[in-house]
Order: sequence, then structure tokens, then C-alpha cells
Amino acid sequence: GASSLSSYSSEELLPMADLVYSGRFDLKPARNTRETVLLPIAGIKALQQPGVYLAVMRASGTYSYTQPATLFTLSNIGLSVHRYSNRLDVFTQALEDGKALGDVSVDVYDDNGKVVAQGKTDSDGHAQLPLPAKAAVVLAHKDEQTSMLRLNSSALDLAEFDISGPQAHPLQFFIFGPRDLYRPGETVLL
Repeated sequence: GASSLSSYSSEELLPMADLVYSGRFDLKPARNTRETVLLPIAGIKALQQPGVYLAVMRASGTYSYTQPATLFTLSNIGLSVHRYSNRLDVFTQALEDGKALGDVSVDVYDDNGKVVAQGKTDSDGHAQLPLPAKAAVVLAHKDEQTSMLRLNSSALDLAEFDISGPQAHPLQFFIFGPRDLYRPGETVLL
């Protein structure tokens, strides 16, 4: 998700990051509109290594104290998180072939960068972690691959998918009696 980065914050980040690419993109946005633009990074050799990247944009010929910025990852780890009231179900799979990825380390961080929960995925690519109150980011990593998912931003919008059916409940009870049909007021023996 897009956000902004102040000049002050960028000064704090400089010692922790390396500049790997600087370039110009001619975006030509329509006036007075908001647009989503996909930048062609596939052909940029410096952006082919797996990792976590921070992209900071600035209109040429201007200076502002804040710049549009976003974090993104280049990784083979596909990361899906199902959030419940007391836990996180984390699923990892290889983006190359869609197969489950086991033995992936999963860390949950708060807004201060402190690890608040940890785990590893099993052979089915699944890990179940407690949901701390201040959980903000899930980071999954294995070897050189890293994927990241923010917990404090919008979830995937499922409105376009046909996901009809009953609401999820922790327990559903089914009662079976000796007969299939009863009249109103009859006693059911269980």
C-alpha cells in the first residue's frame, strides 16, 4: 500500500538501506485524477535480486518535504494470512509452481519493529500463530527469499468472488433424533 515518507524519516532510513536503482519514469497522469500505475521493473537488472525494497517517487523539478513511498518485495514466497480474533493462520507457497513451502520462518512484528510472535510452516506450508494485540507486519523468510504482509492495512477485497454460504462459526451443532419428522409440540427424545 502507498504511503508517504518525510525527509526526516528518510534521513533515519539511509544508514539501514542501500540505493540500488535510481531512474526516471514518464508517467503522464491525467490532471486532477488519481491513477494506479504499474512501473516496468522486470527489465531493471538492479531489481532482480530477492529482497525487500523501498520505492520513493518524486516529480522531477520539484521539492517537497514528503514523497510518495511504498515497500515491496521480490520473492518466490507467496504469503497468505487468515486473521481470527485470537490467532493467525499463515500459508506459504512457491510462486514459481504453486506448491506449498514448508520450513519457512514466520515472524510477526509490532509497529516498533519488535518480534511479538514466531513460528515455522509445516510441510503443507501452514503455521498457526497467536495474534498479539499490537501485531502490524508478518515477515516470512527462507534462505534468500523474504515476503512481507501488513496486518494494519486493507485486506484482500473478496467482493468480486462468489463466496456465498453460511457465516463461519467456531462450532455448529447437529442433533439427530430417532425419527426424521416431528409435529409442532411433540417431544424429541435424544
